[in-house]
Amino acid sequence: MKFLHFSDPHFSAIGPISRTDDYMETCFRKLDEIIGIAKKEGTDVILCSGDFFHLKSWMRNPYLLTNKLIDAFRAMPGEVLGIYGDHDTPDRNESSLDRQPLSTLCRSTQLKLLSKAVFWSGPVGGNVLVTGAPKVDNYEADLTNYVPDLHSEPSYPSGIVSVHIHLSHGDLYIKPPVYEPYTLYSRLCGSHVDYHFNGHVHDDLGEVKVGKTTIINRGSLTRGSLVESNLKRKVTVTLLDTGKNTIRYIELKSALPASKIFDLDRVKETRQAEEEIARLGELIKFESGNVELSGPESIRHLVRELKTVKEPVKTKIFELLDRAETYQ
Repeated sequence: MKFLHFSDPHFSAIGPISRTDDYMETCFRKLDEIIGIAKKEGTDVILCSGDFFHLKSWMRNPYLLTNKLIDAFRAMPGEVLGIYGDHDTPDRNESSLDRQPLSTLCRSTQLKLLSKAVFWSGPVGGNVLVTGAPKVDNYEADLTNYVPDLHSEPSYPSGIVSVHIHLSHGDLYIKPPVYEPYTLYSRLCGSHVDYHFNGHVHDDLGEVKVGKTTIINRGSLTRGSLVESNLKRKVTVTLLDTGKNTIRYIELKSALPASKIFDLDRVKETRQAEEEIARLGELIKFESGNVELSGPESIRHLVRELKTVKEPVKTKIFELLDRAETYQ
């Protein structure tokens, strides 16, 4: 069987502030190319590891966007499987999906969302199992999001699975990142999964073999932020042929070069801003004594108490917190 995988498309009618192109038009050019690749390659199943949509509030996703996505997904050949990411629901809760455009997309097309209790088995003779762990709170605290324990499930097709594919959407890294929590690839050494596709991490981490498992993360389908990796990264989709046990990475021609979608004159400005944010983070961490922050109000209280942060900076932080709460 042939599987075509991508992750983190972040569909939106409104482009990120760092983008200078028509973001929605670019999204659909990529989708058209993916559909073309799937048809040309004879793909049986298309997979997505989450974050179909970018804006968490359903009110900010117009009918135009959802209707165009319905048309595009209906044109996809074969099955379409996925998991929801942290951008697809406002509270990482499956019960919220009925209020989100992703639910409309599922009800109107062949897209099926997987969960720990819901998985997909290939047709007779395929012997392929696809599982998924959608984004929930405390994702990194539960290793079964990455190493599925399906033998306890009564519907698990024990004894007939020749290839197991797993989808996850978490902070899964080869080596420790600068923040916590995270999960390292090495913790998956006991997994029985054959091919593991992780989303959420937008950088291209490539293909890594850990024990039995081939872990693949070629980065997000979209490049939303003006960071170094997005200036150089190639946007690719993954073609997995389980019959031949081969993997191919296909670069999307519709993914324009960085000079066509970003204002490169702002690169220096962005780097300086990132450095300031990093310094502010270290300052807050130091002066707070590494206290646990439980939400926007606790952050506001902490910032008010900081003696070394100037009032204009505090005001800007409060404005950003207010904006973030408004658009959740």
